[in-house]
Formats: sequence, C-alpha cells, structure tokens
Amino acid sequence: MPPRPAPARPSPQLHEALRLYLSGDPLGAEGVCRDALRREKTNPRAWHLMGLCLNALGRYADARQHARRGVEIAPDDPELLQLLAMTYNREGRYDEALGVLDAAVARRPDHLGLAAARSEVLFQARRYDEAAAAVEPFLGDDPPHIAVAIAFGQSARRVGREEQAVDVLRRAGAASDVPKPQRISSLFILGNLLDHLKRYDEAFAAFDEANRIKGERPDIDEYSASVRRMIEAWTPERIRSLPRSLETSDLPVFIVGMPRSGTTLTEQVLSAHPRFHGAGELRDVHTLVGELQHGVEDGRWHLFALDRLAERPLTRFARRWIERVRRAAPDALRASDKNPQNYLHLGLIWAAFPSARVVHCVRDPLDTCLSCYFHDLGGPHVSIGSLRAVGRWYAEYREVMRHWTAVLDLPILELRYETMVERPDETKRRLIEFVGLEWHDAVTEHHAVDRPVLTPSVDQVRRPIYKTAVARHTHYEAHIGPLREALAE
Repeated sequence: MPPRPAPARPSPQLHEALRLYLSGDPLGAEGVCRDALRREKTNPRAWHLMGLCLNALGRYADARQHARRGVEIAPDDPELLQLLAMTYNREGRYDEALGVLDAAVARRPDHLGLAAARSEVLFQARRYDEAAAAVEPFLGDDPPHIAVAIAFGQSARRVGREEQAVDVLRRAGAASDVPKPQRISSLFILGNLLDHLKRYDEAFAAFDEANRIKGERPDIDEYSASVRRMIEAWTPERIRSLPRSLETSDLPVFIVGMPRSGTTLTEQVLSAHPRFHGAGELRDVHTLVGELQHGVEDGRWHLFALDRLAERPLTRFARRWIERVRRAAPDALRASDKNPQNYLHLGLIWAAFPSARVVHCVRDPLDTCLSCYFHDLGGPHVSIGSLRAVGRWYAEYREVMRHWTAVLDLPILELRYETMVERPDETKRRLIEFVGLEWHDAVTEHHAVDRPVLTPSVDQVRRPIYKTAVARHTHYEAHIGPLREALAE
C-alpha cells in the first residue's frame, strides 16, 4: 500500500526549488529539490517538481522514474500524469504518452490540463486534426483556459484556423489569473500566428509584451565580464599545455551557433542519413562546466578554471557520452549534440573529444536576433528581454567564435542558413562530406524523417526548405532601431 501523501503546503526548500526552476535554473532547482525529497518522500509535489527539473535537463528516463514514484503516491494527480506523459513525448514515444493521457482523460474528461497535454502529444505525432479536436470542446469557454488556448494555437496553422486561434489566445490572455509562464507562452504563440497572417505590427506588440514580462536575465554586465574572463584564460600558450582525453572516437559532431540560426534544420538534414543519429540538445557539456567551475567565484557560466582539467576525468566524461549515444543508436557512425550554446564551450569539447567535428550555423544577424526575440527561449546563457540585450548577446557570441576559430585546432564547418535555403542540394552534400559519411539519397527528403524535435523549430523542419524566413527583419523595420544600434556598437 503506498504511503499517504504529505500535507499539500510546500516546504521552504520546495519553494526555493520552484523559484529556481521558474527562473530558468533547473540544475540549481534539482539540487535543492533532491535535498527536499530526502525529508518529504511522501509528498507528491516534491516528486513532481523533481521530475520537471530532470525533464528540463534532458534526463527523461530519470524524470519518468520520479513521475512514476509520484503517481504511486497520488494515482489520480493530473499534473503527475501529465509529467509522466511528457517524458514519453520528449523521447518520441507518442503511443505510450497517449496511453497515459487517454486513461487520465477517460477518468476526468473535463480536465483542461489533461486535454491540452493530449493535444500537444498529438501535435508532436503529426496528428494535427486530432490535436485541434482534443481541445475543441473547450474553445468556447469564456474565457478559454490558457493551456487550451496554447495547445490550440500550436496546431492552428496546420489546420488552417489561425484567425480563430488569435481570438482564442486573446480571450484567454485577458483573464486576470493567468500564471506568468503561461502568459508568456501564449504571447509568443500569438505573435507567431500574427506574423504568419502578415499582421506585423500586432505581432511585434505581442512579442514585445512577452519579453517585457520575462525581463532581462542574467545581469548583462556580469555575464559579459564572465565571457571576457573565459576568453582571456584560453590563450594559445595555455591551450598547448592542457591535458586532453584519451578517447579518440570520431562519433561526436557538435552543432553550435546562436539559437534560431538553423541548428535544428542542420541536425534534421544529418539525421536523414541512415548512419547518423541526431541526439538533440544534450546538456552534458554544460553540466560538466558547472562541475568544473563549482565553488569558483563568478564562475557559473563559463569555463576559465583551466587548472581543474585532467586527462582521466576528461576521458571518463567522453566515454560516458559515447556510451550513452551508442545505447540509443548502436549502428550510427556519427552522432550530434545540437545544443547551440555549446559554442561557449568549444575549448572543453576540443579537450574532451580530440576527434570531434563542429558545424557552426550562421544566419543574418538581424534575422537571428529577431527570431530569438520572437521565441520563448530559456537557459542561463540566453540574454533577451529587450532588443538591445539580444543585440549585445549576439555580438558577444561572434567574439567567442572568432576566438575559438583563432586558437583551437578543431575542424569547424561554417554553414550559412541562407546558403542552405538558396542551394540546398549543394549544401547538404557539403555537410555530409564534412562529417565523414558517404552520400545517401534519403538526405534529400530530410523533412520526412520521423524523429522527436523539441525546439521551437519543430514545425519548420517538418516541411521542405522554404525561403520566407530569409530577410524576415524587413517586415519589422519600424521596430528594430535599438537592435541595429546594439549590433553596430
């Protein structure tokens, strides 16, 4: 018989863990939550929050284990059932996710959160009509529930119901009790629907409000100082004396760049090759940086404590990475980590993976920055909040990449998004050749590859390459003066 749940009121530790999670620091939240679980093993909220943190860190099997433990304590808890389904969803195990949600919805057919979660899984499974139908009964509510509005807004473009979705999102967002994270998500979805409808001024207003609510983080001056400290540490002289891993596998391919620069498209193209495995946005490298910098003053973002690098830990880390990927794709000759912000850690990648290749995705600066501003990006290295902030972030990214290119003996292919769009066949062949694979005709139909995509680009990469995202900033000239100024500086 499962233990009785603890009282619903969360402890101070869980409050702190939740604060960290909502602030975009799931790694910090996980540590606090783990301590809380030692004292609150019968509290389903603790298992739920721990599962959310692990899910955000890409540790889906661990997240599922914690969700299941919470469900044992509270079998009918809708939030825990949603979390359990989402862990399956993120691994592309859509039938298992729907099995959990179908059973939950059968017991609670009027639960809006369960209906919205079911719609999201159906969307990911490319069952677009069913995704819209899953929330159809609730669209006429006054106001519609925000989770329902978000789910419908996600699938609306695929079913030709954009105008209706704009109305539903606006009515849902007007409610006074909408939680901040969902308010932000709804505004980003609304903005992208309006952009698709070519109502550009209205779209920009939605994006601007979403970023205003999110606020600027991290502290941009503190972050910039950390970037400079990293660059100053990785000098050519220091690099020559650094230890390196003994693991020489040529399996790893790291796809890096600014978010919204074409990294998801690049991985989708590569994943169409039968001997390539796209592992998605892994967090292993970022986690190792956190471990190496632990206890270093102002050291939570970038690796500059180079005296902590050692051959054996680097080798152990590289072999764990390779073993993990091999379990997922035993026949792959190459595999990618497409966490774009690994551009910050190419020095560590050089040390841990001596035979790795790097694909650096580049896109027009204005289009890149504006696309970042138009999406709900998260993580400790994301600096948006205002157009000036995103422009400064982009400038620092270019400085970092110039540095790595100058000081590291690392094979880096610079892949321009605009070139991929204009000359897709030529660019695909160059990409396949760079990673060291023989050409395969399946790569020409990259959009047909059925694999989980967990970034904002999910809908784009499931279509043939299109040109409408090139020079997108021209529609927003009336609004991007601060961005142009920041990039010029």
